[in-house]
Amino acid sequence: MIKKLKKIFPVLAIVPFIIGSVGYHMAGLRWMDACYNSVSLYVIQQNADSTNALTEIARWSAALVATAAILSILKQAGQYLLNSILCLSSDSAALYGEEEIVNQICAKEKKAFFGGASVVNAKHQILLFHDDAENLSFYRKHREKMNAGQVWLAVRSLDLSFLKADNMNLHFFNPNNLVAKLLWNDEDINTRLKENKKAKIAILGFESLGEQVMTQGFLHNVFFEDQEYEYHVFAGKENNDFTKNRFISMNKDTVIFHEGSICDDNETLPDFDLILSTEEIDFNLMELLWIRFHKALIYMYSESNLELSDFMVDNRVRFFGEAEKIYTLSNIITDKLYENGIVLNYNYDHYDAPMPSYEVLKAHPKAFKEAKNSWSNLNEFTKGSNIASADYLMIVNDLYDESPYKEMQKENRDWAFARLEHILWCRYHFMNYWTYGVPEDGKNKDSVKRIHTCLLAFEELSEENKRKDLDVILSGRRWGMTK
Repeated sequence: MIKKLKKIFPVLAIVPFIIGSVGYHMAGLRWMDACYNSVSLYVIQQNADSTNALTEIARWSAALVATAAILSILKQAGQYLLNSILCLSSDSAALYGEEEIVNQICAKEKKAFFGGASVVNAKHQILLFHDDAENLSFYRKHREKMNAGQVWLAVRSLDLSFLKADNMNLHFFNPNNLVAKLLWNDEDINTRLKENKKAKIAILGFESLGEQVMTQGFLHNVFFEDQEYEYHVFAGKENNDFTKNRFISMNKDTVIFHEGSICDDNETLPDFDLILSTEEIDFNLMELLWIRFHKALIYMYSESNLELSDFMVDNRVRFFGEAEKIYTLSNIITDKLYENGIVLNYNYDHYDAPMPSYEVLKAHPKAFKEAKNSWSNLNEFTKGSNIASADYLMIVNDLYDESPYKEMQKENRDWAFARLEHILWCRYHFMNYWTYGVPEDGKNKDSVKRIHTCLLAFEELSEENKRKDLDVILSGRRWGMTK
């Protein structure tokens, strides 16, 4: 409502002028004099007299408009001053975009504030308009001032692999990916998958959120080489074979696409361990799933905070995607993950030397400048590949001292994780439409044709490439890569 009023305020502001002009003209004034008197109505110390009902209405409404305008200007000036003070903090974050989301973040983050139409020099600039084009347009318009800090730009519809940041400080993120990451990090989901190397998982919906849940799960859930996770995606009829063929597992995991709904033929479906509904919440569907799939953990998507646990018979039904939990600065601003990605990319360019930590790189200006320049020249696909590996190293650190790995000798354990890291790397490339192939120029990859010589089983790699995978694991352990 307030947003609509702001849009029509300029139109409402001229209503007193129109009414007053008509009123004064009806009182016998020439149109020129009538218009002059109507303009003077906007000054609180008015010189024009009221001559009839129309001019009286105009006199009061003009004063109200003028007062509202003055208060609005004072409010904006005060907010700008407050924002400038907040910018002095090293962790300041200016947010632009949908007021509901921005206000949710600002209400719980002390150093976050609504940037409004005026861009200020905050350490972090976060663009959260609902439309991708609006985010990109806003950034383009204010690029020079924004790039003094770190820019985090939300992209919901565009595929990140087709984008390229124009400088080191610009980072793209997908809000649906934040939802998917938090979902797969759920402790109960991880426990169920790790305790049983075999699991049957249903994902309902394959629109923007459903696709993110599937792709993020496919990258996250690489715990054992001999695991057998069976993903059933209820995607509808619009998804073609080109989309389905992206999910090549490189182990015994399988992905099965269903054209219909889980309700269409549920008697022939397996007894799922985990059901993730990414579509708008449907309580009838929730009830059906709870009755039919009696051993499954069921997760229903809802942006609202549905506190229903006290009213449920058991705790098998959960909810995910609550906006207040998703839109936090710690979820959006992932500096540490980017730093680890930069280190991995630098190591790829200097394989013959030990991988340094980010802090070690910063202590050597020449190497640090080279690392930053190399990173800024990458497209979002290649950045994403390094970030996916950095993200996976955090999972490795969690798995390292768990069974069955803790019973292994260290060398065997490291090689086991090197094999898993290669599976992850292959999955990331396959999901982005890469295939195995040998480029005509004899190099390892052709980014235009999306072919790579290393998209093979680990056993088929050269010893040098196997050692590269092992080096990623060893370096990640050495520097303790964490969030």
